Amino acid sequence: MLRLTVLSTTTAFVAFLFLAIPAQADEIEPEPAVEYEPEPEPEPEPEPEPEPEPEPEPEPVRARDDDYARNGFYVGANVTGAWYVDLKDDVKEVVDNLPAANPWSGTTVDVESPVGLGVRAGYRFHPRVAGEIEFHWFSKAKVELDDSQSTITAITIETINLTGNVKGYLFTGRVQPFVLAGGGLMHVNGTNKLGLDIDTDADVFAARFGGGLDFYVNRNFAVVVEGGYVLPTGKIDHLDHVFWSVGLQYRF
Repeated sequence: MLRLTVLSTTTAFVAFLFLAIPAQADEIEPEPAVEYEPEPEPEPEPEPEPEPEPEPEPEPVRARDDDYARNGFYVGANVTGAWYVDLKDDVKEVVDNLPAANPWSGTTVDVESPVGLGVRAGYRFHPRVAGEIEFHWFSKAKVELDDSQSTITAITIETINLTGNVKGYLFTGRVQPFVLAGGGLMHVNGTNKLGLDIDTDADVFAARFGGGLDFYVNRNFAVVVEGGYVLPTGKIDHLDHVFWSVGLQYRF
């Protein structure tokens, strides 16, 4: 009987354990599963901006062959001189035709060659053509009579030429020969101490012909050599003269 009781008790205890343990296990909430998010990949570092390339330095302006003949204004200044072509012979003729009692009849006549200054301003409107205004002033030139014993200044002549010219260029490179033609005003101011039949005061029309050379040092500056002939009209046609000039010209 005792044995049966022990067996029953043991059976009941085992059954209790079998029923109680699962119930408690159901009451214990399982810990939530930890979700592992993948670590974000590191953002790539931005590439450094390329440094701006330095701007190339502008090349120095170099004159091309056609650049010397570009359109535009120019101005210039020069030293100038002249030689009166017919004045000596005309004065000699007048003196030799004086009455025999005149002490200066048959004397030697000397004419001084004047020097002066010139300026010009013009515009080149074609590679081979330009128009300009040219001004020349010549200092007083003396006409002297010499009879081997004494010398007297019989006449003084001072002239101013203001002409408008057209210039034509033969070449358009650094060296530019040119020809010119023009006309304008010739003003003469002088003295006539002996009262010779030679006009020394007048304003007349005069024509100008000539030529020369422009030599460009660079695209703006040129050395100008010029020569030509001025032919006055009217009562001072005896004052025709050859002129020369050397100067500097600036091209804008």
